[in-house]
Amino acid sequence: MEENKGCNRLEEVFENKYNAPVTNKNLVRFANNVDTHFMLLLLNDALEHKIFNERSLLAQKFKVLQYTYLVEEATRTNEALHGADADKSSVDQIAEAASNKQNELSQAIQTALKLDNTEDLSQKVQEADFGQLELTDDDKQAIFDYSKFLYESGNYKE
Repeated sequence: MEENKGCNRLEEVFENKYNAPVTNKNLVRFANNVDTHFMLLLLNDALEHKIFNERSLLAQKFKVLQYTYLVEEATRTNEALHGADADKSSVDQIAEAASNKQNELSQAIQTALKLDNTEDLSQKVQEADFGQLELTDDDKQAIFDYSKFLYESGNYKE
């Protein structure tokens, strides 16, 4: 019963969006039009309910993960797809992009909140009294971008 529930949800999305059946080709088309995190939810649902060939879904999931900063998820998916001894160069590229983005945003947020490099950035952002700070539009954008990055990298607790 649960298996049909997942399949029906995915089929419903495709019927509403494409008036088309759920196929690997349509999954790729769909992935180009939705938020990457939403697409990952759909792919995880399809994997959980064994709607398609698992290897094919894992390959599609890894392609989607290459447009995110979800390093741990990319590592797990790459290993599930290719085994524990898999080539990790694609995952390393995701990790490098995430690290570069985090460094860039950390600098911007440290400037916005007038922090020095020795302070724990995550803790200081959580403790900041934004109502008392005189923030420019660039400072607000930096805070937004940093928060968005934390979400995009799967760091939901910070």
